[in-house]
Amino acid sequence: MSHSLPLRAASTWEARRRKSGGAQIAGRPETPVDSRTCPGGTAVVGDRRLDSGESPSLAAAADGPPGRGGCSARRPAVTPSPAPGGGLAGPLAHALVSFVALAAIAAPALAQQARDGGAGRQRDIATDIQRRTSKLYRESGPAVASVRVVTRAATRPRLVLPGLTLATPGGRVERVDASCFLVTTSGHVVTTSAVLFDAALIEVQFSDGTVRDADLVGVDGPFQLAVLRTRAPERTNPLCVPDKSDRHSPALGWFFQSNDGRPAVRYAQVQAAAACATPYDRYLTMTFALQPGAAGGPLVSADGRLMGMAVREVRHRAARSNDDGTTGTGSERRPRERVSAAPSTLFIRGADVHAAVEQIVRFGRVRRPLLGVVMDDSTNRIDQLLPGGPAQLAGLAEGDQVIGIGGTRVESLADVTRVLLRRAIGETVVVDIQRGESRLKRPVKLADLVMPPLPKVAPLQGAELQVARDPGVPGQWTVTITDLVAGSPWQLAGARVGDRLTRVDGRDALRFLQRHRIRPANASPRMVEIERAATRHELTLGE
Repeated sequence: MSHSLPLRAASTWEARRRKSGGAQIAGRPETPVDSRTCPGGTAVVGDRRLDSGESPSLAAAADGPPGRGGCSARRPAVTPSPAPGGGLAGPLAHALVSFVALAAIAAPALAQQARDGGAGRQRDIATDIQRRTSKLYRESGPAVASVRVVTRAATRPRLVLPGLTLATPGGRVERVDASCFLVTTSGHVVTTSAVLFDAALIEVQFSDGTVRDADLVGVDGPFQLAVLRTRAPERTNPLCVPDKSDRHSPALGWFFQSNDGRPAVRYAQVQAAAACATPYDRYLTMTFALQPGAAGGPLVSADGRLMGMAVREVRHRAARSNDDGTTGTGSERRPRERVSAAPSTLFIRGADVHAAVEQIVRFGRVRRPLLGVVMDDSTNRIDQLLPGGPAQLAGLAEGDQVIGIGGTRVESLADVTRVLLRRAIGETVVVDIQRGESRLKRPVKLADLVMPPLPKVAPLQGAELQVARDPGVPGQWTVTITDLVAGSPWQLAGARVGDRLTRVDGRDALRFLQRHRIRPANASPRMVEIERAATRHELTLGE
């Protein structure tokens, strides 16, 4: 991707060229660039990493092919001969020949001047980018820090409820690194939430070498960000002013990351990302790979405003082609599309980061409008209504399938979340539902909801359960029986310690436990499904 975006008017470049006498010298600019950097830091200009004290220069990359110093070879003068016969034809012919001769002489010089002018403009652009990079590095670099997370070993459970334990068996102590940046003068820093799962110890290392413990303030799922609180070094200015412009055309941005407290910066073009299959659909993107420890780093504009925060990397798959260079089969064959295989880094927009941080600092979470339902991820069917929630008050029922919200068709839980992210608390939206053979519309007044307190009764009488991540399947959780009461219906039905509980009364075991948290069941289940040694068994529980 080209780094040569016009940052100054053509008149500025022409004035500078005239001031220098019109001489164009290929190579490094004569004016040195101030290259003061953060303590112990490095700068990356383009794809090149520069150590502390080295002057970042883009002239060599921006100049293009070497020139000849702006001097053209001297050509012999051409003197046209007068036309024979004199008269009117003589002066006209003489003028025509003179014009052709002058054009022949001037054309190479004009072409050389155009080439030299283009090289001069590129050098001016490169110099301007250098100065902006150095300025941003000095001013924004100290606010960028490293996050070091030590995950807990699974020697004890994270949460114990009556009859239910939430744990992470098979875990081990690991260190996870990420970047972060200061957003308030009170010591709040922002990073990606992906690195904080099962965190036992969180440390923040700043560019001056200071290492401080940090506490988790809150996490926002849709924006994939977390807010920590620590004690920042004195005279460290936070990145608290968001860039609120809704950029759709390419713009120049500077991305900061920090490894072990050593900040680095690089620049590239920023543009709106293509649609992603996530609840958040306002990503910005830059075409480069996200290095280890760079997630959570800030993206700033030329004036130092926060444009976004790096959350993850995506890769574009290249189209498969046939032997003849086409894709498809039969009549559907078409020329192969060139799809870039270069990785891209996705950024949450700065205005959204700022809004989420503001609410997390104030409320400990992001307050958003909700329907008050628990839905099946694949079918959008309402599995449960929160008591007193907007959906229940509007007449929605369990089993209804949500097919539209506010005139927008929704086909997944991500679609529902995406629509609600654009709404406000207290706003009324029309929800389209499928109930049996009928399609209904119900106006729902959105509200901010808080999950009810944890239940004080066990979900299954006579059995102790443990919920943990499945070490063999990423993103999956298991429910395991860890203890049985002697003589209980579970033991009499043939259940054993170590069995995995998969379904309860025809409902997924995890969803059953989720329902129990919102509304504890009054009666014990009748039919359960367990998995033992890769074999599933159905058990009927008696009284």
